[in-house]
Amino acid sequence: MKDYFIQVNRSQVQQQIRTCFDSHLADEYLRQIEAHEIYVHDETSLKPYCVSVSLYPFLLDGLKKLGGEAGPPQHLASFCGSFINLIFAISSQFAGAVATVEFLAYFD
Repeated sequence: MKDYFIQVNRSQVQQQIRTCFDSHLADEYLRQIEAHEIYVHDETSLKPYCVSVSLYPFLLDGLKKLGGEAGPPQHLASFCGSFINLIFAISSQFAGAVATVEFLAYFD
């Protein structure tokens, strides 16, 4: 099944290149992937692989804007618990890593 998704996603990317640029460039994209001249990390999904998120909205609104019930954290325990829930919610939308570069600063 994975091979099927890769074929479909390659075709969609190739069609988008054809729409934005031209057929020659779209065909060259496919040739370079097949010749291993360019590397595509994960073609099973067209969504972004890894993501970096800001914690500032989380500090102001909690998890409510993501569909959660928790408001902004008021104490260290609620910050840590809600942070774990935030990472879980975000990571379910991406295949790779979730980076939160401000964690230590906001934890402090």
